Amino acid sequence: RVLSFLVDVFIVCSFFFFFKQKTAYEIKECDWSSDVCSSDLERNCGLCHDLRASQRLVESQLELCYQCHDDFAKSFKVLHGPVEAGFCTACHNPHRTKIKKLLKREGQELCLYCHSLQDVKKNEVHEEIDDVDCTECHNPHGGEDRTFLQ
Repeated sequence: RVLSFLVDVFIVCSFFFFFKQKTAYEIKECDWSSDVCSSDLERNCGLCHDLRASQRLVESQLELCYQCHDDFAKSFKVLHGPVEAGFCTACHNPHRTKIKKLLKREGQELCLYCHSLQDVKKNEVHEEIDDVDCTECHNPHGGEDRTFLQ
């Protein structure tokens, strides 16, 4: 069923891109939202994806992100693991999301998806953290040391 769904989506998207030359914003059949990672309405799948093999990117994920966004390695001494590995999509969804900054999850839920709450609370500063957003104190991309304090 999953393969059938993916083939159907690919066929619909391919039809519009190859024959109608519509932008991602205009293709309602692909269920795109207005939060596609670009303010440039003329962008389309082919800028990031190999249109002959849609799951293959035309460049590394990191290089694609850094076409528009700052290279965090130039800003911070220490990078967050996913940033250093070039895996921006660990936290961000480049296609669609209703959460600001194209995040996959909100608040602590984003960080606690990978970081154990039990481990976080071992630090006495975090004992009564309640539901404070981690980014109130920590930069999610990097910092001067491994704590990423802002």
